[in-house]
Amino acid sequence: STVTVDGTVAATNLQIGDTAISASAAEINKLYSLNTTAAELGFVHGVNSDIQTQLDTRYTKTEADTKFSLKGGSNLLTTVGAVSAGSLNTGFGAIDIGSDITTSTKISSSSADLGNIKITGSNIGHSTKTTLMALSATGVSVSGSLNSTTLSINDTEVTASATDINKIAGLTNVTAAEFGYLNDVTSNIQAQIDGKVSSVDTDLLYAPIAGTTSILTTGALAAGSIVEGFGDITLADTKTVTAGAVAVDNILVNGSNVGHKDGASVLTFTATDITASKPLSVTGNLSATTLTLGGSPVTATSAQINKLATVTSSDTELNILDGVTGVTSTNINQLSGVTSSLSTFIGDVYRKATVYTKAE
Repeated sequence: STVTVDGTVAATNLQIGDTAISASAAEINKLYSLNTTAAELGFVHGVNSDIQTQLDTRYTKTEADTKFSLKGGSNLLTTVGAVSAGSLNTGFGAIDIGSDITTSTKISSSSADLGNIKITGSNIGHSTKTTLMALSATGVSVSGSLNSTTLSINDTEVTASATDINKIAGLTNVTAAEFGYLNDVTSNIQAQIDGKVSSVDTDLLYAPIAGTTSILTTGALAAGSIVEGFGDITLADTKTVTAGAVAVDNILVNGSNVGHKDGASVLTFTATDITASKPLSVTGNLSATTLTLGGSPVTATSAQINKLATVTSSDTELNILDGVTGVTSTNINQLSGVTSSLSTFIGDVYRKATVYTKAE
């Protein structure tokens, strides 16, 4: 059955199925124009209560008629005085008067039939369902449908439609606090979740912000440093290290120059030669296609230079050759086969002029 109210129903509390609705009108209004379905909202714990117990303690008019007898009276009685006691019972008949009934006290009756409206005890109903509404000291219980154009709770109008409110029907296991998490949500929740990366996928796709040994590829690193304990750096044979300057222990390589970290450049490299600007000490073999000393190229071969390896002459004796002109490599080669000191040998012979002038 349905109770139709052409107006506003205002109440301090609202119950559905004997269960008090603790949500305010403002909270229910949050369902207004909500596009989410009940399945998408989840489950809200439902409170169920049976109101039939209260209804079973009341008599229907039919039950009262068959259970109780008349107290007295007759249909022949047409005139009475000022009735100060008594009652009008079932079967009394119609009361036809020409004016309103006025009283300064209440009119009491166990039931009243006003057209199709039936009032019995605490129940107000229809002729087809006399227990449609049950009134108590704390509220009104409707056993049927409540049809109203507007609804107010605590003087706050509920603007959510029945369709909006019905979206919470059947929800279980969702608390009011969880339902409140929908606050500030501006778009489809599932679409937003699908657009995010889960923690499992994140662990598979990304490395810790501090780095990890699983990182094998990087872009062009523009900042940072490699410090002590880093370990070996191994490059393929085809790879090249490019830098403005490289310091390897005490050796500093800068541009085309190689030197000590505490001094100037020692070696300068070009595409064709190496220039040493400081004394160069080599422990091992030095191999070169050409050699320049003091800006002058050394044209003697290594085999020719090696002939000096067993020379016992001092630098003073060799310096005698300094300034000698007209001496060629051919002249020097004439020293081949000499087995003693030239100075001693020449000092022990006569000059040609002396031979011719010396007396016999």
